Amino acid sequence: MKNVVFSFAAVLVISMGLVTACAPKESAGVTAAPEETADENTVVLTGGPWETFNVLDGQGNDGDLVHEQIWDKLVYNKADGNYEPRLAKSWENSPDGTYMIFTINENAKWHDGNPVTAEDVVFTAQALSNPKIQARRRGQLRWVAGADDSGAELSPGSVKVTALDTYRVKIEFKAPTDPDVILQSFNRYFYVIPKHIYGVLTPEQINTAEAWDHPIGSGPFKYVSSTEGEQIEFVVNKDYHLGRSGIDHLVIRLIDNSTRMAGLISGDIDILRDGIDPVDWENANAQPNLVCKAVPTYKYTVLALNTQAPYLTQKVRQAVSYAIDRNTLISVILKGQGQALAGPFTPVHPYYNQDLPAKIYDPDLAKSLLQEAGWDASRELVFLVTVGNTVRLRTAELIQQNLAAVGVKIRIQQVDFPTLMKTQREGGSDIALLSSAGSLDPNDAAAFVTPTSSANFSRIQDPTLTNLTLEGSKRLIRAERKPFYDRFQVILRDQAPVVYLYSEHLLSVHNSRLTNVPVDDFINVNWGTWKWQVK
Repeated sequence: MKNVVFSFAAVLVISMGLVTACAPKESAGVTAAPEETADENTVVLTGGPWETFNVLDGQGNDGDLVHEQIWDKLVYNKADGNYEPRLAKSWENSPDGTYMIFTINENAKWHDGNPVTAEDVVFTAQALSNPKIQARRRGQLRWVAGADDSGAELSPGSVKVTALDTYRVKIEFKAPTDPDVILQSFNRYFYVIPKHIYGVLTPEQINTAEAWDHPIGSGPFKYVSSTEGEQIEFVVNKDYHLGRSGIDHLVIRLIDNSTRMAGLISGDIDILRDGIDPVDWENANAQPNLVCKAVPTYKYTVLALNTQAPYLTQKVRQAVSYAIDRNTLISVILKGQGQALAGPFTPVHPYYNQDLPAKIYDPDLAKSLLQEAGWDASRELVFLVTVGNTVRLRTAELIQQNLAAVGVKIRIQQVDFPTLMKTQREGGSDIALLSSAGSLDPNDAAAFVTPTSSANFSRIQDPTLTNLTLEGSKRLIRAERKPFYDRFQVILRDQAPVVYLYSEHLLSVHNSRLTNVPVDDFINVNWGTWKWQVK
């Protein structure tokens, strides 16, 4: 059968996870998944670089797509805000909001045949919270009793995740917590790992790349091998507890984005996970063999400004925001398929603040603010953009023109995504163009401005914004929570550590012979590949 190809572009997420392929080799305490031969079809997913198979320490959607195949989260998040069972077949909330109990599907098994139990969930939480273990996803535990606000344990084993019996696990919270926060945010990147494999390793061993060379999960596909900088190979998990995928052999491969449209037309590419380039949208809709759908998303594109640079004061950051003509960006770059933003929530988000100022493009005000700030017009700012992403580059070039018009010089520098993240985190650049998938959980928006977050690319140290979201998360009713997030959006706009540009629609395109693909759910970092079928 003809290969099916699935493509996705590099994109950032609050609490995000990228992955870099390592050549397969035996690892201490880790047994490689059995190599199986594909039966009838191969699906090739193309995308950006990944950083590590260490699911505890991942960041970014390129990596999460890999993790989604190998590991399971407790719950599957749908785009409409509802939930489906994944590793957990059911869950219940305490009347006072202080704990939840998840019941693991008794048919779930690790790829080596061992059963998945509540003890695996407990071990995963303990590993995430252990400060001796590298875990950029530690923040997933910030609501859990026994952990501090960064998700680290207060004392060895203090995190309150407890096995009630073989399949039931209890998660206790620091304070009454809205169950949606746990199902949408805690669950979002809480991939459960096997205790019988990683529990025999020391923290130092878990931190090594070798410990993750042959990942064994409970997900819909089994890891086979990887070639650094090229591809990762999987075979279908025929015994997956949610049902066998219609895909037999899965390959995640790095392929240049410029070839995607030609591949769709020829049939060499069958689906683009992160959507097609807007410039190709009209052409894609004209193809008789393609199914196209524009999906509103929670995704947003931003500029992260280095708040620790003494010349990027609050007034200068505000000026940068007012100088950018977002409507032109949407018209030229997105071909009208997007929405201008003044904050992290799109108009379809339940926590969107409709009282934010409507006027967000004012070049005269930008010039005035720069003058008040004593801006040195001879200074040149370094602006990092992901290499190979034409949408990001064109966005940066238009922003460069907007800023030049108010007296701010920009030098665009293209780098790979891991380098962009590292450089911006360490203060080696002034501005970085980033994006996040967003989510229904409003707390996800805080990652960019939380001092302890690995996604704090603005390098902000003021906890005011973080504290507002923490207070909001303690309320169990949306009507009581929303005022905190409304205030969060106003202060965020005023401080401007992050400048919000636009939300782009997911321009989903796939070949008609690929069916049962839940494209709407992609925006929640759920691809549901076990549901996919190939005609």
